[in-house]
Amino acid sequence: MAKKVSMEDIAKKLGISKNTVSLAMRNMPLISAKTRELVHHTAMEMGYVYKRRASTQGLNKTFFENICLLVPRIIRNIEFFSLIQFGIEKEARKHNLNIILHYVDENDFELPSCITENMVDGIIMLGCLPKELTVMVSASELPIVSVDNYYDDISMNYVLTDNISGSFNMTEYLIKRGHKKIGFYGNINIASSFYDRYLGYYKASLEHGLKIPEEWIIKNNLSDYTGLLNHLKTGKADLPSAFVCVNDVHALRLINALEEISVHVPGNVSVAGFDNIPQSGENKPGLTTMHVYKEALGEAAVMRLISIPENEQLPEKILILTKLVERESVSSVKNKVF
Repeated sequence: MAKKVSMEDIAKKLGISKNTVSLAMRNMPLISAKTRELVHHTAMEMGYVYKRRASTQGLNKTFFENICLLVPRIIRNIEFFSLIQFGIEKEARKHNLNIILHYVDENDFELPSCITENMVDGIIMLGCLPKELTVMVSASELPIVSVDNYYDDISMNYVLTDNISGSFNMTEYLIKRGHKKIGFYGNINIASSFYDRYLGYYKASLEHGLKIPEEWIIKNNLSDYTGLLNHLKTGKADLPSAFVCVNDVHALRLINALEEISVHVPGNVSVAGFDNIPQSGENKPGLTTMHVYKEALGEAAVMRLISIPENEQLPEKILILTKLVERESVSSVKNKVF
């Protein structure tokens, strides 16, 4: 029995990448007319059959059977993303969809074979994938949804937490507890969600006329504990009365660093997180945070994907709201030691 011809076989014969073959077979404008013609001609000679996605008869809606789930390898063991992935898989099972999981390495700019070989009917991207790969995926002509990350200059469907509003509401909550000196901690360049949480904090501070001294904003790469500790020691004499953090991991790290220099939480400084991971409730003091509906993000991504009509021209950005969870890490200003 003759071996089935693949796109990889065509790529090897022509001395080009498999991605180029895939884009050429889809007649994408990223590939020159000469290369497209050469790829189509070679595919015909080799007996390769290009299978396009099927559509349900009489409906302008794509039929879904297989979904490619792209996940950065670096986040595969992080519980926050595991819960989003669980929501994706749970909702997929409801609709009898198969998930083909593909882990992406940091410098992996190749489309997986399940996409180039037309094995899937749609793509879900989870977390912060390399922009170069995201551009390639967006050119695949398949229905795509990106979860928990977005690029302002790439038009596709996004399902996101409403990070700006969530951080705005957390900052305003602190203001209502009497705090007027509110700092911020977290590397905002790690992910779009972190940057948006900083914007929410900044927006609330501006609306309430709060002064924001530069030394209260720890938004550079001070994620390592020693760097954070040294920064806090330097500014210990004039710390804010409260900190908003980009997520719970940063908030818990900040609490430990403050306690190490004898600045107690919440007695001296209040600390608020974001995400509501299990450790935030187990910590002493319990961490005040914004609850993110992680499984719901995954479920919404699948629902959006299977509702995308073929040749859709109007992508959506879906925002899921957060909920304040009050615990012991925040107290009112009147209860402060200094």
